Amino acid sequence: MNLVVAGYVLAAVMVFAAAVRVASSERVRAIVPQFLTLSCLMIIWLMGTAAMLGADTAASASRWSSAAMIGLCLIPPAFWSFYTVLGDFRERHWLLPYIWLPGLALAVLSVGTSFFLGEPLDTPWGYYHDANIGVLLPVMHVFIVGLAAFRGNARVPRRSESLRYRHVALAAIFGAGFLLDLLPWAGVVFPPSGWLFAAVSWYALDRALRKYPRGRSSLAFASRKILTTIQDAVIVIDLEGRIEIANPAAGELLELPSERLVGMRISDVIESPFNVGPASDTLMNGRSFTDRPMIWRRKGAETIEVSVSGSMLRDDEGFPAGMLYVARPISDSRHAEQIEYQAHHDALTGLPNRLALRRRTAQLLAELPRKSRVAAIIALSVEGFSLVNDSKGQATGDRLIQLVAGRLRRALRGGDVVARVGGDEFSFLVDLRDNEDIEIVVEKLHAAFEGPFVVDGNEIYLGSRVGIACWPDHGRTAVNLMQNAETALRRARKSERRTHEVYGTEITQEATERMDLERRLRKAVDNGDFILEYQPVMSLGTSEIVGCEALVRWVDGERTIPPGGFIGIAEETGLIRPLGDWVLAEAGRQASTWAGQGHDLRVAVNLSLTQLTSPTVVDDITRILESCSVDPSLLEIEITESAAMDDVERTIRILEAIRDIGMTLSIDDFGTGYASLAYLHRLPIDKVKIDQSFIRELSSERRESAIVAATIAMAGALGLQVTAEGVENRYQYAFLHMARCDFAQGFVISEALPAASFSKFLRKPPQLRNYIA
Repeated sequence: MNLVVAGYVLAAVMVFAAAVRVASSERVRAIVPQFLTLSCLMIIWLMGTAAMLGADTAASASRWSSAAMIGLCLIPPAFWSFYTVLGDFRERHWLLPYIWLPGLALAVLSVGTSFFLGEPLDTPWGYYHDANIGVLLPVMHVFIVGLAAFRGNARVPRRSESLRYRHVALAAIFGAGFLLDLLPWAGVVFPPSGWLFAAVSWYALDRALRKYPRGRSSLAFASRKILTTIQDAVIVIDLEGRIEIANPAAGELLELPSERLVGMRISDVIESPFNVGPASDTLMNGRSFTDRPMIWRRKGAETIEVSVSGSMLRDDEGFPAGMLYVARPISDSRHAEQIEYQAHHDALTGLPNRLALRRRTAQLLAELPRKSRVAAIIALSVEGFSLVNDSKGQATGDRLIQLVAGRLRRALRGGDVVARVGGDEFSFLVDLRDNEDIEIVVEKLHAAFEGPFVVDGNEIYLGSRVGIACWPDHGRTAVNLMQNAETALRRARKSERRTHEVYGTEITQEATERMDLERRLRKAVDNGDFILEYQPVMSLGTSEIVGCEALVRWVDGERTIPPGGFIGIAEETGLIRPLGDWVLAEAGRQASTWAGQGHDLRVAVNLSLTQLTSPTVVDDITRILESCSVDPSLLEIEITESAAMDDVERTIRILEAIRDIGMTLSIDDFGTGYASLAYLHRLPIDKVKIDQSFIRELSSERRESAIVAATIAMAGALGLQVTAEGVENRYQYAFLHMARCDFAQGFVISEALPAASFSKFLRKPPQLRNYIA
């Protein structure tokens, strides 16, 4: 068997293997008949060509040539059948007879006639087709079917579908490479290469089905077909709040074409964006809601009262993928009044909500210039409520908030507005003679928290922090006053001594500096103004460097800013995702470089809570690893203890998927969160990193030494390796060695180094054995 024949046989085996995989897959079972038909025809063409090339006589080769042509003529209509079912293009099924009939006719002509083929050619690779001019008909058939498919692909709207169809289009393009087999027909001395293009084509097709299965397009099909018959308005949004699907009824309700709604934010539709918060929270917690009153915006400035039901949409792996809202207008006048009340009041406390506060503030500000008075917005946060809510449960938390609301309402005058604007936040609108009266109001609010709140016989003590903004000094509109009061509240919550803050110049300057830092950070992410430094990790058993931790630095002009100076803002703004992707890719490339130089190292990369909670985190990591061509075993993913405990069940699913990729997993900063080693044992992790705050205090007389020793022993019993961070002196190094800690990281070994310096460091690492002598 020569190499060309072997190539055709190998390609046929690949097609057969893909067919078996698809036939046994539950995720793509709807397209199994079409895919198997296409696979069988492809195998007929490949094996017929292989048999023709390996035939002993011209007569035998001629028979196998006809068999191969049968498969070749029927592949285009089989591909079209597969393509239309793959994409739910039901409206194009009427084309099937017009594509299959020419294919069948061409297949019949290829049997026992010389319309396509003459006597086989005797080539250096064996007998091969000798084509006549009629062979252009099946070639044209291929191009016509391919053009129809690509035109359909251009109208695919959703990203997941687009990615799948790009792979299918790529498969078709490579599959068309069989035309190179025409070269020997034209007398060109060129080996038949159709097998190579068939193999690449089937790899692309198999990848499309494996990575982007047909099930993910069902939502789009429903939006185009089923939803057109539903009279209620249906809107589907993604996790970022953008509308992905809006049926015609939604367009009629909001007096906008449904196509215009797609791409808008849900906050552009809902009159009060704050209605979105409780609804979204309900959905994210896995619960649905029905008949929730909302006010939605119509075209122009009009609004309409609607009754809304909602539920969470999840992907094939069970992760949140979007939200579904179904709305209908409310025509009953009494119900409409109820809707109006509910839209402007908090359901739990009966207090006005943020929308009502904003409207009442705007009304008061319009009257104040005539009265020569001042107004103030006071934002208040209940200190200690979150702890009670987490420890005692939501029912106790709800009752506690009701008691707090009652005290705050009694603390102020009847004409003042008391509003609940968040879970543990309240805001107040007060009409005053002058700014000096503000102190009296604030004292009354703080006094409301002096005594205990009694819930189910339990005495609960709470505190308060307050932010203040006055008209006209701190804002001349309702929106500005409310924003500035909340800015002052955030400053008060950060203060260790002050329980209230008045909005002022220093706050404006602080906010301006933060906005400038965020602007420069966004620009830095776009420009890639970052570098990685690597801090070595040493094995305490062998004193060898076994890995390192990748630490990102921001090169801001002449300055190099450590992570503490920008990671927090990156987390808050969402920039941590593109930055984290860059760090993982850069660390992967460097790990591959060191591996190529013969260094057996594992590079650790931090995964933030924002990245961990992303529904696409596993796909993102897989894509990055493929882009930098790194062996996953060379990388270690670190997540903080608090991030791991944020949602344990979700964390377990994600970490198991990451571990299946082949990466090592570790818990960073252990001891600073809420978990125990026994609880962490549920997580599919390999290592625990003891936080440097414990290592820093190691001495023979401090209890931290006992804690560290116990942690190392317990981790070993649970089958986990332990890395100590922040090892800075001989005593700490020797103690950890005696306690049988696995690895150490810190200045006693080396500070973090650029990649080039780290490579030099590997050639001459420090000798620390005398520390444990």
